Amino acid sequence: MAENPAGALQRALVARLRGAASLTAVVGNRIYDEPPGDAGFPFVRLGNMDVTPNKTDGGRDWDVGFSIEVHSKPNTSGRVEATGIAAIVAVLLDEREDEMPVEGFDLDWCQILTSYTARSSDGKSYLGIVAFEASVAPIA
Repeated sequence: MAENPAGALQRALVARLRGAASLTAVVGNRIYDEPPGDAGFPFVRLGNMDVTPNKTDGGRDWDVGFSIEVHSKPNTSGRVEATGIAAIVAVLLDEREDEMPVEGFDLDWCQILTSYTARSSDGKSYLGIVAFEASVAPIA
């Protein structure tokens, strides 16, 4: 089987987020890789994932930049809800390598880079994005 660090990390991220009571208390089971067209609000989805291979002495590892998106469309306080959910995501993933097993790989580190929330282009909802960088290496 070919090495797929992005796929393995993606599965680990979804499992970590779905297993977190602090997040599911707010969004329920609406944590997606790709949300269905009729997804209710608020929901969380995996955003962009950019993989950069690093050749090292005797092997290869990968730097992975990724984002987690928070979508909110409540009747009031959409920005407040979106930033609150984004803060939960940050706490769940930032420097939590030991709590997030990645099948077939060692998660060397995972760190938040930035987070922002803005009104979506529809003018009615909010989008929060939490950006991270991680490093994975195949288990020797």
